[in-house]
Amino acid sequence: MGKPDRGLIKGTLLAAAFLWTCLALLPGTARAEVQPAVTLEQAIEKVKAVFEVPGDFTQFSSSYQQDEEGQSWHLTWQRAQEPGGTMNAAVDAQTGEILSMYLWRHRPETGAQLPSLSRQEALKTAEELLRRLHPSRLEELSLQAGEEELLPLWARQQSAYSFRWQRLVNGIPFPADGVSISVDAQTGQVTSYNLRWTRAEFPDATKAISPERARQAFDQAGMLKLQYFRPYPTEPKKKMPVMLVYRLDHPSGGAIDALTGEPVDLDGGWMGSPGGDGMGAYDRAAKQALEQPSTPLTPEEIREIQETTRLISQQEAEAVVRQWVSIPQDCKLDNAALTADTWTDPPLRTWNFSWSTQQDGDNYRYVHARVNAVTGELLSFHIGPSPGESEKEARKLTRKEAQAKAEAFLQKIQPERFRQVELVEDRYLGPIRPLEEELPAYHVFYYRRLVNDVPYPEDGFSITVDAATGDITSYNLAWSDLDFPRAEGILSAGEAVERYLSRQPLTLSYVEIYRPRGDREIKLVYRPTVLPGAVGAAMIEAKTGEALDWQGKPVAQQPRPYRFTDIAGHWAEKEISLLGQAGLFGEYGNTFRPQERIKAAQLLRAMIGAQDGVPATAGLSDEQVLDRARLRGWVKENLAPGDEVSRQMLARLMVRFLGLDRAARARDIYRVPFADAGEIPSDSLGYVALSYGLDILQGDGRLFRPEEPVSRAEAAVALARTLNMEK
Repeated sequence: MGKPDRGLIKGTLLAAAFLWTCLALLPGTARAEVQPAVTLEQAIEKVKAVFEVPGDFTQFSSSYQQDEEGQSWHLTWQRAQEPGGTMNAAVDAQTGEILSMYLWRHRPETGAQLPSLSRQEALKTAEELLRRLHPSRLEELSLQAGEEELLPLWARQQSAYSFRWQRLVNGIPFPADGVSISVDAQTGQVTSYNLRWTRAEFPDATKAISPERARQAFDQAGMLKLQYFRPYPTEPKKKMPVMLVYRLDHPSGGAIDALTGEPVDLDGGWMGSPGGDGMGAYDRAAKQALEQPSTPLTPEEIREIQETTRLISQQEAEAVVRQWVSIPQDCKLDNAALTADTWTDPPLRTWNFSWSTQQDGDNYRYVHARVNAVTGELLSFHIGPSPGESEKEARKLTRKEAQAKAEAFLQKIQPERFRQVELVEDRYLGPIRPLEEELPAYHVFYYRRLVNDVPYPEDGFSITVDAATGDITSYNLAWSDLDFPRAEGILSAGEAVERYLSRQPLTLSYVEIYRPRGDREIKLVYRPTVLPGAVGAAMIEAKTGEALDWQGKPVAQQPRPYRFTDIAGHWAEKEISLLGQAGLFGEYGNTFRPQERIKAAQLLRAMIGAQDGVPATAGLSDEQVLDRARLRGWVKENLAPGDEVSRQMLARLMVRFLGLDRAARARDIYRVPFADAGEIPSDSLGYVALSYGLDILQGDGRLFRPEEPVSRAEAAVALARTLNMEK
């Protein structure tokens, strides 16, 4: 790959030498503690010996990092002129191992296009790099199934194949560690590489309990719980039905300690977990706040609304806040606004208030509050920060004492609804405790709503109690007016667990647990793990047992690649196979039916999927597909979803897909070499000529047969050739 440009890095090496001098002079810092075994020059040489730095990436910079993971050099090459480009790399400053590399170069925007390389060809490139960098670790790495990855096709998607090798420790998976490599699907160049390899002691796997005992512990812990679930709306005012589901709901994240046989005690920490949605009331509220901000109303609109819908006034809403919240005397009202959340039906209208002190520094305090402008209910408030340092010396409330404070407040403000909730005592809801304190500075409680004795986690109360003063410092109410189905005719908990674990069985693996104080621990656990090539279930539909994703949609309907079983030896096998791997033409599952005549909606769905990505067509009816095609200018004729597609219509669709409709409509300039050219309508001649000249449609060499219906195989080949035209 060539030696490094010493002129390019000379200034950086001088800067690095200056850095070590400064570090050595810092109080309490010994130079031996930060001096890397690998110099900056050596780090550059190691990267350039493996990865080719583009010649026009002439700007270079570097940095050095030292943390609990170790010491590393971070190198950056950039292209100075537009269009831009960058290449980043990290090198372990002690071992000289390349830890990561990422290459990005601006490319002109193109339409959808078929990859130049197959997945197997890209895998060979990735494997060559792996063997070169980690010959001694190959036996400890296991390639993860990637057959379910859709072939990169659409224009706004990075055109790259991704591969991951998972680390095995004594034959036991450690998913946190491994090697990831991405290969550009067009050029075959490695565009990203990442190594993670933890140096730590691993528990003895020979002492692990049996899978049968782990399953017994999983069942006894009641990991899956019956709950109500409402999918997140995809458009404003869309009514989403409430569903009954079984969902993983346990502080352990579904993991069983393989040495003790008990659910893993996270003790306030967290652990990466495959599958599940993890979205509760806090996440949902935050998502709504970020993605769907309320719309401020003008004074004129406010007056009109008050007259027509009898909303409470600003003064009435402020009185509600002051009834329950003690506003510090030095806090002044900064803002009061009436807003409408237009994603709800009817729109949720709220009064929003903000008070704060006028000075900054230690004495700064604020109060935020929200009031339902229709019902006059206090929806939320937050007071912060705590007033004074002297409070630290006060006796802290225990969690039981703080809970009594919280529940006394809830019984006063919402007595009826408080009788319809249950306390969720998950350890992760508690705050991080300072090392010097035996008790936390505050206690957080979450009470979730019960409907028909079934939890609905999206509704409920969250409340925070200051452990020093006993004051309620934050409160939030979420309560929906929905229709909840009765819990009748549903699977038993045992049946739901069987369905859930059939897709992601309990598997022995090492996991890394991150503690609140920054400590990390490696544990040997049994936890639900998605089978290779399968798609995990976030929840189970309680009546049918169908596997659902985190949005409540059937997993079986998720976009996936198709491996057609009826195209072996067919003249269009290559093109059909590529499009199937991209998730297209899956109307019949893994059967393609190449000789069947293509329907208009089938072809148009594939065209939209190629251009926007297969997920863009999920859930669309055939009529909606046709409507989108018309909006894009692909269909201008009287065409129904179930109509067969003629050869001249196929030519029109492919030419318009390429954006050449205007050129095709030019008259008296096109000629075609077909013997039946006289049968081609004059308004189709330009489309036929362009599709012939671009090698999209060739006829049989003598005749074009403009009115002949097209088979699914012929349509697939035409689309594949059109996609290749985008390169």
